[in-house]
Formats: sequence, C-alpha cells, structure tokens
Amino acid sequence: MALAILCSGGDAPGMNAALKKFVDHVYKCGQTPWFIYDGLEGMIDGTIRQAYHKDVAGILHNGGTIIGSSRSKRFYDPVYRRQAFENLQKYGIDGVVVLGGDGSYNAFEVLSREHPVNFVGIPGTIDNDIYGTEYCLGVDTALNVIRHAVDNIRDTASSFKRAFVVETMGRECGYLAAVTAITSGAEICAIPEICFNKDAAQEQLKKEISGGRRYVLAIVAEGTKMTEEIR
Repeated sequence: MALAILCSGGDAPGMNAALKKFVDHVYKCGQTPWFIYDGLEGMIDGTIRQAYHKDVAGILHNGGTIIGSSRSKRFYDPVYRRQAFENLQKYGIDGVVVLGGDGSYNAFEVLSREHPVNFVGIPGTIDNDIYGTEYCLGVDTALNVIRHAVDNIRDTASSFKRAFVVETMGRECGYLAAVTAITSGAEICAIPEICFNKDAAQEQLKKEISGGRRYVLAIVAEGTKMTEEIR
C-alpha cells in the first residue's frame, strides 16, 4: 500500500513533527510513504515523490513544513481536480493524509465525492476550530507566542497608565483569545461565541480606574470584528 501526505493552507507549528512520524510509522507498517509537495497545487502538478527516513532526519525543531504548502484556486475547477486524481493514480497512491484545516478537508471531501479517493485528516491549524478534536497542531505554540507578547505589553501598559487592545487570530473560534485572557489576567475578553456587552464592560472599568487601576488589557478574537469598536 502506498500512502501520501500533504500540507495544505497555512503552515502551523508541529507539521514537520507530523511528517516525520508519518514516514516512520508507514515504513514500520511495511508500506510506502510518499510526499506531495506544495499542497493541492503540487497534487495538480504531480510533484509527488517517495519519502525516505533521510528526508525527515533532524526536522523536528524546524518551523514551517519541509514539503511546502499552498492555497489553490485551481482546485475549485473540476478539470484540475481530475488532474490531481490522475496524478494520485499515476503514482499508485491508495490514500492521502491531509495535514491542514477545515478548508483543506472541504477540498478533499469534494474530490472524494467525484473520484474514489481515500483520505484522513490531521488537524493542523492555530485556529483550533476543527470539529472532533480538542487540540490542533500549532495551537500550543501560538498560545505561548501570544502570552509572551501580552506579558511584554503589560509592562508598558502599567508603566504609562495605558489601555492596550490585542487582537488574536482564530477566525470564528475564540479559543486563543479566551485562554490568553484567562492566563494573562486581562480585564476584557471578546470572543465570537459569547455576546460582548461593551456598555457593561465600560462601566466596570470606570469603577476600577477610579479605584486606582493603572492599566487595561483587552484581548479580542478577530472573529468578533470588534477590535476597532473596543479600542
């Protein structure tokens, strides 16, 4: 059996570790691993190569993905989807592991309805918005990067008696914003899943400022589209 893996969409921390584990495990099972380079674009163009242990040696601590990734407009066209399927057949690929987010899974769902393609996904997105899993690859690293930035911002905020609004990624999922706000002790948190009461927050902050509060930190998820309003 020949199994291929590709990275699709935005890269996320941990993708290289997943690639190494894929290659090691497939060989351990007596099967043949393949890399599809440059995501969906590479599948369309046929940039598919057999993977070897030497390809994944020493990559655990490297960022990004050694096989590249892409977002493909061509994949919306059924002609190019057929071309991608024919390339899988050309190399005798029996199944594909998709390392990416919901957009990547949706693309393969369309492909699998049109052609007999078996695929499984490894959730790889800092948005942490994939159904059926509590934690996606890249989320922990993203959270730590945000926390480090917020800790530095707090120093300046407290020194100059200022308010700072920090917008986090995550699209329609407020996980990064919520956990950042909880662990950093932010005064305001706005996420798409919960209606934000701006007036109530404003009144509470007025009381705290009159009581001696020197600074305010607001963590806002991008999916709320309220960053400018809160600022």
